[in-house]
This record gives sequence, structure tokens and C-alpha cells, in this order.
Amino acid sequence: MLPEGRPGKTARPLRALRGFRALLCFAPFALPAGSALANSKGDQQPLVEIELSVMRIAGDLDLDTVLSPIEVSFSRLPADNAGRSQDPDAMIAKSFEDQYLFEADEPAYGDSSGMAFEAEPFGRRLLESELIYYDRDDDLIGNEFERGGWARWRQETLNWGTVDVDVLVTDFDTDYFGYNRSGTDSVVTFRQSAMPVTDELLMNNTFGHQRTGLSSLLHSGYRYRLPTSPLFGATSELQSERSRLSLTTGKIGFYRGVALPRFEETGGRLTTLSFEHDQTEEINLGGQVAMVDGDEDVRDHTSFLFAGRYAPFDGRQEYTGRMLLDDEANVGLWADSYQELRPDAFVRYGAFYFDPDLAWTDEPIANDQAGLYLRGDYSNFLMNLSGGYDFLETGLGNDGLAESQTHSTFFNSSYRVSRHISVGLNGNAALRDFSGALLDDDQTVWRLNAYTTARLPLGQGRLEVFQGELDSDIRSNNREQKGIWTSFDWRLPEKLRLTNEVRVEWNDDLRGDTRRDEFSANFRYDLMDNLSWGINASVYRTEGDAFNAEDGVGINADARWAFTKNWYLGLSVNFNRATYDIDSAGLVVRDETSGYDAVWLTLGYRKTAGRPFPTFGRSTGRVGNGTIRGQVFFDENQDGIRQPSERAAVGTVVILDGRYETRTDSQGRYTFTPVPTGSHEIQVLTEKLPLPWGLDDERPQRVEIGFRRDSNLVFPLRRLN
Repeated sequence: MLPEGRPGKTARPLRALRGFRALLCFAPFALPAGSALANSKGDQQPLVEIELSVMRIAGDLDLDTVLSPIEVSFSRLPADNAGRSQDPDAMIAKSFEDQYLFEADEPAYGDSSGMAFEAEPFGRRLLESELIYYDRDDDLIGNEFERGGWARWRQETLNWGTVDVDVLVTDFDTDYFGYNRSGTDSVVTFRQSAMPVTDELLMNNTFGHQRTGLSSLLHSGYRYRLPTSPLFGATSELQSERSRLSLTTGKIGFYRGVALPRFEETGGRLTTLSFEHDQTEEINLGGQVAMVDGDEDVRDHTSFLFAGRYAPFDGRQEYTGRMLLDDEANVGLWADSYQELRPDAFVRYGAFYFDPDLAWTDEPIANDQAGLYLRGDYSNFLMNLSGGYDFLETGLGNDGLAESQTHSTFFNSSYRVSRHISVGLNGNAALRDFSGALLDDDQTVWRLNAYTTARLPLGQGRLEVFQGELDSDIRSNNREQKGIWTSFDWRLPEKLRLTNEVRVEWNDDLRGDTRRDEFSANFRYDLMDNLSWGINASVYRTEGDAFNAEDGVGINADARWAFTKNWYLGLSVNFNRATYDIDSAGLVVRDETSGYDAVWLTLGYRKTAGRPFPTFGRSTGRVGNGTIRGQVFFDENQDGIRQPSERAAVGTVVILDGRYETRTDSQGRYTFTPVPTGSHEIQVLTEKLPLPWGLDDERPQRVEIGFRRDSNLVFPLRRLN
């Protein structure tokens, strides 16, 4: 029997059988006795159907050469096809237009034995883990020592979604800016995603350490975005094709650590409830309520967020507006627009306003400001152009203590001179006006960058020159900067990569005239497919009126070795040192050396297994799956019910939605699973049924598939006149 539920389009013809059928016309004696096409007495049964295109090809082959693999092909046919009686009523659907070899029956690549390896079970799985040792010694900010590990297990299920479990354990000792703490901590998260609840709803659940959800409609704008919050709690979300409802609650905190982040609570609780709905295919609406209580750094408050988006079908326009309110009547408004003027040009524009004391969850936001922006982009095969204008005003509610207004413009341009050479020019300028009791200053800022890139026989290079200036009423704020920077990416064998950079920069600021020279190299070598290493090294020297010299060196090296199929080792080492020789007293003690060293060692394991669950039947736009079961039998008394004396229609082809096919088993039963919930069509292929048997109605029969339910459809065959 062929595997059930295999889609017909993906089945591949067994070419050996095609060639054999054509050769039977010349040498029927070559058919092995007892094969699938011979009867139980060993008599040869010639095939009537012949493919002429195969005959033409076979005519050019040596007969002995072709017959040998044909016998092997028969030995791989299912054993239950051999030796059956050739009586038309007993051998149902014996001969077919073609035989198919499905992927599950095909030998694995490189297997000359003709036996297939055992197929992976359905349901993808992932198990990965790392043991980590991290040690950083910093002369300026302190030390960080971490050791521990994390593990992640993921399992894909058919009807219960995908399950993830993350566990992290760390032993740490921290001394940052006088903050000294040591101990052991753990972070645990459980997730269940895309779990069908009904044929229209999916559920996502998260328990443990997490961050609040981020929605492109509610939280993300082109120039302004609301932050997410770390917490320890639970999130449950229901979503359909057009709507999403989410509830999150938990204890507020923050993460510390580098290699193994740990969660520290701040004593408060955050609860959010959000809703999004696609009113039409062009209009999206959403809202969210966030409540904070008991946090040591943020006042207790409730905030309300509303959002709407209009995006026409053509995809050439999009308009989004958002409003944020808190329980003290502070308000925030921001809107973003996108318009495509032509296929190669578009504009973006928007505006925003935020009251000074506006609150959102426990995270600080950029309130106390207002502004607008305009940006345009144009691109074709030879050039790219963009430019824009921004206005920003701050200090809206500090009663004249410190206010500012900034008008800024920018442009970016690039032009492809030839296949190997491109040039570009970028620039920006701004006018800043600071006023108030704390600060009164007018500033003018500008900067220009000009560059060229070239592809040369030895690699690809880039040369850039830049100059900028800040002119202020306050002399100590004035500064000038200019320099030149070049990089070259060498053309090397595939497993080698080398990039060099050289930068020379001149500055005139509060420290006086200084010059900085810097050279860096980035090298990587894939020694083998499972072993690679790289090093990034840089050196610099600064000289000026306030510095006799400042010398620095930085070296970062890393390596990764996958010493077995699933295990790997990783090592990262950082070394950074700077030496100061200072003439005048300053923040840094003269003739001082400072820097940091860090080591990050990892032993990891990663293994994946399983295959994606197949889905049979056309997509219905619904979620969840069900099963179609049924039976095909010879209905002698035409009552539609199979009696014990009535024979099963063995090997009958049943087709789902005109594409996915299976064959009935020894009891005439067939099964399709999983099948998307919704409406489908089932059809029995009657051309191969023995005469005079058939169906009164040979049209496809409609069947409704329920969520996690079995649908039964029986086909009683009748004697036709």
C-alpha cells in the first residue's frame, strides 16, 4: 500500500516501471514469476498500455542492460501486491496509468542497498544548551564574574501549538561603581504559541520571565517608539485572522549581567490589556491599558493608548495615528505618513507632541517635546537621493528654566559612475536655540562627508573625507573636526577574510588642537567547515596641546569549534589598554594606564529533529485541523451500509481537493489527517474499478471538517447497468 495522504503533485514517477512497460512489447519473457504484474501461477501478463516516448528511448538501449535494474525495481514494490489473484472482482484497481514512488519510500541519498532509512517523526524538536564562563576586569567601571548556563527545549505539536521552555542559572559576583553583589539566580520562561482553541482562534501563553509585547500598530512609529518592560509574570493572548486580545500581568524589574542576564525586581506590578482589530482590509484599530502599582522609581498611574492605521490596497500609502493618555490628563500624540509618489520615489512625514509629565508603564519615555519631520527618497539603477527636514522643541513645561528649538536638514546621495566605481556626498546642518534661566546659547552645526568606493583586482576599497563644525555663543562649546578615513576589503580565497581601516582625524575643541591616528585590521579564517577563528586588532595614538600622547590598543579574538555533530566550543578574548601622558591636570591622572580584559568561554549543544507536520487539503483560511475518514466497499444490496458479507474495495484511489490522494487499505478504509478545518471535497477515482461497479454520482462530495474532530464519508459502490 502507498502511504496515506500523500499529495499527488509531489509524487514522482518510477521511471524503471515506465521503461519496463515499453520493453514488454519486445521481451515479455523477462517478467519474473511472482512479481507484482504476474499472477499466482507464474503466468506472464503482458501490459496493454504503452508510452511511445519511452519506447523511442528504450530502442536505443541494450536489452540486457535494461532488464537487470527492472528486476530490482520489482523487488522494491510493496510485498502485498505480489501473488494476488487476477480475477477482476478480487483484484481491485489492479492496473494503473502510472505507479508512484513517494519520498518516504525512496532510499536515502547515497544508499546503494535500495533500503530507505527510517523517516524522522512528525513534529520538529529543538534542544540546545550552553555552559558559560565569563570574567571581565575593568579598571574604570569595575568587575563582572559570571558562570552558569542556559537550556532551551522546543516541541512542535499538531493540535497544541509549539511549546518552549527556557531555563537560565547563573552564579555571579559583581562590583560596578561601588555596587557589589554576589549570589546565585535563575531565569525561567515557559511559552506555548499558536495553539488552536477553535477553528478561528489561536492562543499564545507565556509564563515566567519575559518582556511586554511589542506591536507595530500600537508601539512602533517611524520617529517615536514606546519601550517594552521586563517583568516576571504571565501573558495570555487570543488571536484570530482579524483580531488580537492580550493580557499581561507581573512584577516589574530589570536585567543585569552580560553573558547570563539575571532579573532583579523593583517591587512594583505592571498589568496591561491590549486589543487590535482589522476593521477592514485597509483599516486597523487598536488600544491598550497599562497600570503600574508599587514601583519604587515610578509613580502609580494608569495609561491609555489608542492607535489607528489606514493603508489602501495598492500599498502606496499608509497613515498611522496614535494617542497616549495617563490618569493625570497628560497627553501624547504622534502621527506617521508614507506616500509612494512613483515606483522609485516616496515621502515620509509626521508630527508628534508629548506633555512633560506623561507616564507610560515603568520605563522612561522621551516626553516634554514636540516636533515634525519630512523625508523624501528617490532611487534608480545609477543613483540614490534622500533628504529631509526636522523640527524639535523641548522644555515645554519647565516654566522657562531650559527650553530649546532645533531646525535641522540632511541629505544623502550616491552615484554609480561605472560597474566598479561609485561616489557619494552626505551632509547635515542644524540651528539650535537654547533659552532659559539655566542655559542661553545659539548654536550652528554642520557636517559634510564625501566618499568613493571602487572594486579593484585586489579587493574593494572606500575612501572618505569629512569635515564638521559647531559654532556656539559659549566658547567652550565650540569645536571643529576634519579627517580622512579609508578601508579595504581584500579579495582572498573563500575561507579567508581580511579588512583594513586607516583613520586620521583633527579636532579643535576645549582640549585644544589634537590629532588622532588609528589603524585596525579584521581577519577571519574558516580553517575547516567546523572550525573558524578571527581577530580584530586596532591601535591608535592621540597627540595635542593637552596631551603629550595617548596610546591605545585593542585586541578581540574569537574561535568556534564544532567538534562533533551537536557539540561546539566557543572562546572570545578581549584586551584593551590605553596609556595617558598628560601635561595639564584633568579628570584622568597623568601618566595613567587603564583598560579592561574579558574572557567568554562557551560549551554548547544543539540538536534538531523531526519533520514539519504535513497538511492535506487546500487552505481554508481557518486555524486548527481535523481528520477525514471513510470506507469504500461493494454494496451488493444497495442499502449504503456495509454488511459482513460485502467485500471491501481494496486499493481504490481517493482524492482530496483534486490534488491529495491516498488508497484504501485491506478493509477499504482511507484516512486524511491533518486536514485544515473548513469545507473540502472528496472524490473516488472510478476509472480503475472493475466493471460493472461504480458510483451513482461520481462528482466530488463536499465534507465539513471540524476542529479536532473526525468527519466520516462512506462510498458504497453499486452495480451499474
